[in-house]
Amino acid sequence: MTSPDNDDKMTNSNIETNDQESSNDREGNSASGSESCTRQESHSTDDEVKNIKDGLTRDETILVHRLRSIVILIMTAIGIAVSYFLYRLLHDAEVNDFELEFEGVAEMVIDALKGTSSNMRQCLLQHRILTRRDSTILSNSNKHK
Repeated sequence: MTSPDNDDKMTNSNIETNDQESSNDREGNSASGSESCTRQESHSTDDEVKNIKDGLTRDETILVHRLRSIVILIMTAIGIAVSYFLYRLLHDAEVNDFELEFEGVAEMVIDALKGTSSNMRQCLLQHRILTRRDSTILSNSNKHK
């Protein structure tokens, strides 16, 4: 059989073995716990990264829509401004051309009427002269008979 000293040694060695196993279990548990913490942290980090990316994507989309709206408004304003400028330019040019042409034609008509009236006067004067001659000739011929 064993001596009491021997029993104490075995008991001490059993305790040490149990202590080592329990410390290994604790380390194993803490290792697996730290693994699960690391996994949770990586999941939460991945979720945070995904949330940040989603937020940035949303913000970027909003900024792109705003920029697109601003560009469309600017292009519309430029189109309206160019159209108005061309309208005023061409309208004024057409009005000026029409007024010049109208004045030219009006002067031609007035000149023609003046010429016609002076021609008419000449014609009337000639007619009167001829009529007087004719009447004088006729009256002279009637006197001679």
